[in-house]
Amino acid sequence: MVTAPSARPLIQALLVDDGVPAPWSAPAGAVIPDATPLLQGSLETAAAPDERVQIVAGGRVLGEATIDPLTMAWSFRLALPPTPGTTYTLTARLVGPTGLVGPQSTGWSFRLDTTAPLAPRPALVLDTGISATDRITADPRLKVTGLEAGATWDWTVDGGLSWTAGVGSGFSLTADGLQTVQVRQRDAAGWVSPPSPGLTVRLDRLAPTTVASLDQVPVGTTGDPRPLLRGRLSAVLAADEQVVVLQGSKVLGVGVPDADRLGWSLQLNLPASAGSTIALTVAVRDAAGNRGPLSPVRSFVLDTVAPTTAVVITDVVDDAGPVTGSVAPGVASDDATPTVRGTVAAALGRGEQVVVFDGLQRLAVATVNATTRTWSANLDLPASPGRDLSLTARVVDAAGWQGPASAPRPFRLDTQGDWSYDWSAAAPLPGAPGVQLAQVTVPGARPLAATCLRIDLATPGLRLWSSGRIDGWIDGQRETLTQTSQGAVAASRGGPTPLVAAVNADGFRLTDAARPVPTDLRGLAVNGGVLVSSGSGAPTAPVFLRDPLSGARILPMAPAGLDPAGLEVAVAGFSQVLRQGIVQGDAITQSARTGLGLSADGRQLLLLTLDRRIDFSAPGGLVGATAWEVGAVLQGFGAWDGLNLDGGGSTQMAWWNPTAGQAQLLNAPLQERYVGQSLGVGYW
Repeated sequence: MVTAPSARPLIQALLVDDGVPAPWSAPAGAVIPDATPLLQGSLETAAAPDERVQIVAGGRVLGEATIDPLTMAWSFRLALPPTPGTTYTLTARLVGPTGLVGPQSTGWSFRLDTTAPLAPRPALVLDTGISATDRITADPRLKVTGLEAGATWDWTVDGGLSWTAGVGSGFSLTADGLQTVQVRQRDAAGWVSPPSPGLTVRLDRLAPTTVASLDQVPVGTTGDPRPLLRGRLSAVLAADEQVVVLQGSKVLGVGVPDADRLGWSLQLNLPASAGSTIALTVAVRDAAGNRGPLSPVRSFVLDTVAPTTAVVITDVVDDAGPVTGSVAPGVASDDATPTVRGTVAAALGRGEQVVVFDGLQRLAVATVNATTRTWSANLDLPASPGRDLSLTARVVDAAGWQGPASAPRPFRLDTQGDWSYDWSAAAPLPGAPGVQLAQVTVPGARPLAATCLRIDLATPGLRLWSSGRIDGWIDGQRETLTQTSQGAVAASRGGPTPLVAAVNADGFRLTDAARPVPTDLRGLAVNGGVLVSSGSGAPTAPVFLRDPLSGARILPMAPAGLDPAGLEVAVAGFSQVLRQGIVQGDAITQSARTGLGLSADGRQLLLLTLDRRIDFSAPGGLVGATAWEVGAVLQGFGAWDGLNLDGGGSTQMAWWNPTAGQAQLLNAPLQERYVGQSLGVGYW
């Protein structure tokens, strides 16, 4: 009868003679580098003749070993495929000559690893400073990745001359300066990786010593989210240093050095805010992120949100002159300091005020009663012969943001009553039939020195003239030659169009006020049926025209397709200040003024100058007339429609004095510049 073997093999040792160190006996569960280790064992009891030890792994027979009959010992050299990490569990059993197998030994496990690990990778934990990728840092920590489980590792900064054992998954540099870091690892099988590629880093833990100041910041509250900051430096910055603006620890921006390299500036770009306090400091920062001394904190409030509280104007009160009390909307008042009253819908916030406006112009800040939510404001208006205001009130916060405007309240100021001139008292201009001269002071809080010619356009032989074309004329570029109006009168006397008087007219391109130069005009200009300027510089400017068929007229702008051949003269103005008896225009800006007016029947042409005078108590040391006053004075002289012509240093009126035999000024300008166009009257 054939029976299976009864003895149980024992696995006692696994001898490794490849790798480092070698040879050695690997315990169960070890990682080994040797693909041909020697497996050794014995038997619990004696084996029968012809029985052999069979080695099994994963149900597959790897081979058989013979048994020493005297010692019952056996050994077997494995021949495993090289792998980077495969776990084997070996068992042994006896097999008889007939193939019957006996009991199996206890399993013996190990992991075969015949491949060296890849090099681990070092990296900075934190790349501080200007760039997050330049590997210039104030943080000495590095982290190591790519480590195998169970591996040990070490690092070097001297190219491998010396290695320091690593602990955990990182290490810290110990010295500042430029250095190249490499790491390597030894796995559980004893294989050592190649060193990693060198990682060059610069450790810099020394803070800059240059001191930066913060000198220019918004004061109080601002509505500008992009304020300009400025400051100074105690020394010129090093090549790797910069000025940083900080809000707490947050960097808001980097300053731009001034030309002298000892100053800096930065325009911030802050998020919108309803009233946040912005507290700023500055410091010098180097490439590693080290910061020098912090400047003192400078603060301001950013408010980019407009108020929403509604305001109402309830009354305008006149307390000057013969008539006082509440002024009805649109009714004239002689009080240049009226009181405006109203209500506010809710309590005002911090820094908010009620402000009274005329259009866009701020007139006064109101006093607010927080208990009753009422307010009042005393206006201080310039004296006027008749000025229409449209009063509104609104809440304005400390940043200048304006809330919704109240409904407009019309108010007309007239501090001098209606003024008109009696032409029956005027003298005729000598040597000029149909032309009268008035030189008067228009009364008012700011008296105006007026010189006016009234020209009867029905006078036989009377003609109008304006500056003509220049040789080499180019429309819009080279149109006429500048000269004074006095010079225009003088030059005309020896030619076919002798003038008795002239005023400056349209605006022009000013390049030299003291000598004749070619220039071009703003608006339409025609002289004797010849186009001088098509008016490309001001195509919508109002114009004065005269032709034999339609006579004289003022139009809001030149009509399209106008044929200059039929026009005696065409002159453009800056603005129409008198339209069908209604005065209009800017009532604020003062200057010397030239005006042109036309009576309602189109027969009387009015040429006007209003001089400015020196007054050191006035802003800029000069007092003049407003465009609105040009319209009002033209109306007082009898005009129905009127234009504001070029003014300031251009304002001049000249005439031919037949007694003296020369051209002279009629008005008293503070200067007499060469102008681009004059409008004259004569006989031919």
